[in-house]
Amino acid sequence: MALSHLEQDIHELETSLLQISTHVDGHLKISDPPLKHVLAPDRLWILELTATFISNNGLLCVEGLIKPTIGALALKKAGLHGAMYNETQARSETNCTSQGYSLNAGADPTYVGMTVFFRSAAEQTAFAEAEDAALEAYRAQYSLPQDLDLVLMSKCTAHLESPVGLSVKGQCDPVNEFYGSYNHHSFYDPYQELICNSAPFQFVVFSFALIKSTTQAHQHIYDQIIPGDCNSRGYESENTGGLTCFSQQPTWELECHWKAAQGDFLTLDAWNGPELAVQCNELGMDDYVCEVMSMAGCTCLPGTVKMREHEEQGLCTNLDDMSDIRVWWQGQN
Repeated sequence: MALSHLEQDIHELETSLLQISTHVDGHLKISDPPLKHVLAPDRLWILELTATFISNNGLLCVEGLIKPTIGALALKKAGLHGAMYNETQARSETNCTSQGYSLNAGADPTYVGMTVFFRSAAEQTAFAEAEDAALEAYRAQYSLPQDLDLVLMSKCTAHLESPVGLSVKGQCDPVNEFYGSYNHHSFYDPYQELICNSAPFQFVVFSFALIKSTTQAHQHIYDQIIPGDCNSRGYESENTGGLTCFSQQPTWELECHWKAAQGDFLTLDAWNGPELAVQCNELGMDDYVCEVMSMAGCTCLPGTVKMREHEEQGLCTNLDDMSDIRVWWQGQN
């Protein structure tokens, strides 16, 4: 009997080591140059497709080219109004008019290159009221003080070149005195928190939105930004050595924290191949949208260690290879 237990322990250890080896091997394959997360030249036509997404409450339809549509939805999901969009996905080869949204309300004031549509003027008014209610629901959810200006925080996390973003240019320093954070979850268990990242509010929202516009969105299906840094949320261990993609020291730093025994953080790498296709199908994602979101190799900010490595190899010089958010956000406020 003792030998049987020993054999079982050895078998479990071998299995564990094999799993770790598989994760490490996959991590190395993903990290090795050249980058594979770019559209092939004969697939660039996908970027000319139109796409749309509809808010959870069905009142708003947003339309644009596929890449900025993915970026716009990712930014809305990441920010303070994220709960209004966490059940929706971008759909390629669609337009708002054919879906019944006949009232063209003009350019999206929060994201460049997008157009917003409603079914009626009454629904346009109802949507504005829903946005106000969403901010107050966010305040209540996290017991935030009444003097915390959520309207300014929301405006400061709009596309920087949008009408809303330009309207608060130079006014966002108070917002960045407040920290926000987000979690990475296991690919296998969307409720298992692996790692927490935090930074000044504006920067953490933009970095989170950038992640949400890539295949790492699979680890953040329902997440929006969480007020407070990682330490205040119970994450005590810290690792800054691996943060070579977003942190722009000494300007700002994206901190990384984890709780003990939270799992294998190597699964944070964006998946490729069959696993990615399965994830996209399970989430009901559009095939073309998923393909564009797979362009994850050039998302790192300029001046960071990882981007310098890419540039030294002559990579990441083409804007078509970057997430739309990465095109307009280079780490600035």
